[in-house]
Amino acid sequence: MSWGRVAIPAQVDSVPRTEAATSQHRLATSQHRAATSQHRAATSQHRVATSQVATSQHRLATSQHRAATSQHRVATSQNRLATSQNRAATSQHRLATSQNRAATSQHRAATSQHRAATSQHRVATSQNRLGGRQARHVRLHVTQQLLQLVQHCQRGQGGTEREKQGRGGPVSAGGPSRTSSQLTHRLLTGYSRVTHGLLPGY
Repeated sequence: MSWGRVAIPAQVDSVPRTEAATSQHRLATSQHRAATSQHRAATSQHRVATSQVATSQHRLATSQHRAATSQHRVATSQNRLATSQNRAATSQHRLATSQNRAATSQHRAATSQHRAATSQHRVATSQNRLGGRQARHVRLHVTQQLLQLVQHCQRGQGGTEREKQGRGGPVSAGGPSRTSSQLTHRLLTGYSRVTHGLLPGY
């Protein structure tokens, strides 16, 4: 062995190989870091996208819920309005029913009164007819009696005048005529009283 020379071990030949491997490792490490960065970026983007989608879906669901709430409020208002209208219609129907019952009662009362008035009219008509018949019968009877009285008086006055003339006595002036007028007046007065129902028994 010479001291002027340094002995190079056999491992010296592997240095370039080690550097190359180190370079490759560094390159691989850089690539891995880049891939890691890309993965992180992709993860962040995915998270952002997920958040955005969830937010959009949440906003959409919120909007739909608000719309459903508004529709429910409208439906509730319409239901309340329909209920109020139904109550008003029910009240009007009850009022109309009460008025109809009152009108029916009044109509029945009027019908009863009309029937009673008709019955009274029939009774009055029957009484009037009966009274007319009785009055005609009374007039006929009284007329017959008056005629009989007139004939009887005329016969009596005629006999008296003949007897007076047979005796030769003068007929008193105005005697027979005055007696006839008095008798006629009495007969007419009696006939008037009978026709007006002023004499008892007729």
